[in-house]
Amino acid sequence: MSGKHYLYQRGEWWWFKKRHKGKTIREPLETRSLRQAQERRDRILTELNAGRWGEQRDKTFNEAVHKWIDTHLPTLKRKSVMRYRVSLTHLLEDFDGVPLKDITSSKLSDFEARRRKSGATNPTIRRDLDCLSSLFSSCEEWEWLDSNPALGYKRKRARKGLKESPPKTRYLSLEEEDAILSEATPTLYRAVAFAIDTGLRKEEQFSLLKSDIDLAKGVINVRPEITKTTRARQVPLLPRSMEIVKYLLDNVRGPYLFTSPATGKRYSEKSNTFYARLQRTRKRLGVPPVSWHDLRRTAGCRLLNVHRLSMHEVSLWLGHQSIQQTERTYAFLEQERLKEAVEAQSGAQSIIKKAAND
Repeated sequence: MSGKHYLYQRGEWWWFKKRHKGKTIREPLETRSLRQAQERRDRILTELNAGRWGEQRDKTFNEAVHKWIDTHLPTLKRKSVMRYRVSLTHLLEDFDGVPLKDITSSKLSDFEARRRKSGATNPTIRRDLDCLSSLFSSCEEWEWLDSNPALGYKRKRARKGLKESPPKTRYLSLEEEDAILSEATPTLYRAVAFAIDTGLRKEEQFSLLKSDIDLAKGVINVRPEITKTTRARQVPLLPRSMEIVKYLLDNVRGPYLFTSPATGKRYSEKSNTFYARLQRTRKRLGVPPVSWHDLRRTAGCRLLNVHRLSMHEVSLWLGHQSIQQTERTYAFLEQERLKEAVEAQSGAQSIIKKAAND
């Protein structure tokens, strides 16, 4: 059973090959180490000798990862794929070659402890477990697992502190917005004002084509291939952003709406050109730090506070997965309103009391 003749190399990797019940079994062992290859070979041979092959053989974590990468990851946006691949690297350190049925809460606890010891934060560990949960959900669909152990584990650990970071609440006040836009170069002004008016994500904004603009209807047609959710949506153009769009349509070269003046090409996904310009401008003014995504949050706040749109309307405008996501994202506004109401009431009571004393 431990004979080396079941192993062979293809390129840098070891493979397993054996004739069993009239058919050839060939599997990649996904290692350059002969020792690891021998251990994985022995696990396969043990299963074969136990009569658990074909549909009855216990599927391993590695097999699930291979199929999941082939079938599920192509349906996701590139950033999500990159995040999942990072998590898979860490998950493989603990579950390499492990049968799916053996990945229990105890094993997940060991994984969390190891990740925490290596310096991973709660949100990072949570994202790793989210990746594993998504993988297990696919395994349920393939009937490789009866249930998803990661779901119950995440719920249990969430009650004990393993949660995502609290939602960020930074957005520009009207005064900060006016100050930044008054000091911005024309190029930065158009980009920032457009972001605040439309609430588009950075990649959505800088992927816009001129053909995505419908001036007659006064809307932006956000294509599904550039959205985070892969769902198309229409975003209305407010008066300021309408003027910006008209200028860009008349003066920008090439098919994209936002392009580099020097090259006439669109800004790359990793370009920090506008972010750097925004930071230089806000620093000169003494405005606290603001990220580009904070401009999108500013848009949501304006839609709720200034334009008085409903939470459902804002959810559709911003392209959130659900209205619940929108409610979680902007729950802090209700707290701000409550605080302002309490302060206003306290101020009024102070004036009344002073008047009575006088």
